[in-house]
Amino acid sequence: MSFKKDSVITFFTQTITLFLGIFTSILLARILGPLGKGKYTLIILLPSLLIGIGGMGIDFSTVYFVGKEKKRLDEVISSAVLITIILGTILMLTGILLISINYIKALFFKDISLIFLLIGILLIPLEMLTKTLSSVLRGMNRFYEFNLTNLFSSLFQVSFLTIFLLFLKMKLGGAIFAYVLSTLSTLLFSSIILRRIKKVNFLPKIKRIKNLLSFGLKGHIGNLVQFLNYRLDMFIVAFLTSSIAVGYYSISVMIAEKLWLIPGALGTVLFSRVSSSSKEEIKLLTPKVCRHTVFLTLVSSVLLAMLSRYLIILLFGQAFLPALIPLLLLLPGIFTLSIAKILANDLAGRGLPFLNTYAATISLLVNIPLNIILIPKYGISGASIASSIAYTLTFIFTLYNYWSVSE
Repeated sequence: MSFKKDSVITFFTQTITLFLGIFTSILLARILGPLGKGKYTLIILLPSLLIGIGGMGIDFSTVYFVGKEKKRLDEVISSAVLITIILGTILMLTGILLISINYIKALFFKDISLIFLLIGILLIPLEMLTKTLSSVLRGMNRFYEFNLTNLFSSLFQVSFLTIFLLFLKMKLGGAIFAYVLSTLSTLLFSSIILRRIKKVNFLPKIKRIKNLLSFGLKGHIGNLVQFLNYRLDMFIVAFLTSSIAVGYYSISVMIAEKLWLIPGALGTVLFSRVSSSSKEEIKLLTPKVCRHTVFLTLVSSVLLAMLSRYLIILLFGQAFLPALIPLLLLLPGIFTLSIAKILANDLAGRGLPFLNTYAATISLLVNIPLNIILIPKYGISGASIASSIAYTLTFIFTLYNYWSVSE
């Protein structure tokens, strides 16, 4: 299938999942309120943080080696699955240890049930395995199946949340139970889809494991640093303010990050294409993708800025209006990072993910102190300002790196 067709399918699917995600957020915000929404955000953010820190970039390297080692797919896939299970178990045990430390719980999760935190942590191996299977599909350029898996993941989440929150009238406990069932359902669905495409013989090899870990680490540090750029501010907000503030800020971030739908769809396909294309083809493809990204994201940003107040009131209610100003302050950084995402996928596809690590690290080193300085003074608006500055720095350094290697 062509780059254009894969991109259109990916964009169409991500558009549907975007609306499903918005519906999910509406359900959570309307039924749980600002405080409950803040608690839910922190509960699911902890496993994401642990996976981001300890995932070793296996999903990233799986895409790369599945695309490169087509004659040894059994070895690559089974090695990736084995690493994922081992890492997932280690991270799960680490998470259990962390939440058992009263000091850490008192700092970041002071008003959250220990049982809910534990449930989220127990799902870590399953979430990681789902991610790895999805990466296999992406590496095989099976974007129809890859997108179908993502679509059903969102459908499972919406369905279970609707059942537990709307029909059964449950609150935070129902939301967590829906989270568990949607995670299990997505893993099962991914396994069935992959098995229909290829029956994999379990043949993990030490050489493949070393290759996956070695290449994964090159991109992992960059992905980890960028993840911290995206989500560490949530923990800083929780530490310096309250769960209610996290609830407001989570809405600001959720709405603003929907603009990454465009670079997300294009970048997902670009990485796979660059990995298997010649330098001449890459020189033509990436600038074209960037031009489309700049135009579409800029128009979308302006429209969102004009309509954001009405969207918040319509979708989440007057109670969430404190999310408006932080949302507007996030938009400049969201726009600049949209371009950086395209260029970063180009660099990763060339086998140069460490260049993205440099850019993200500089950004994070600026982001953390800015959050600490600005949040006490400006609240969650300060977190938005810090993020916009950090995202723009990422764009500047990524653009410089791209120019350096594409000449």
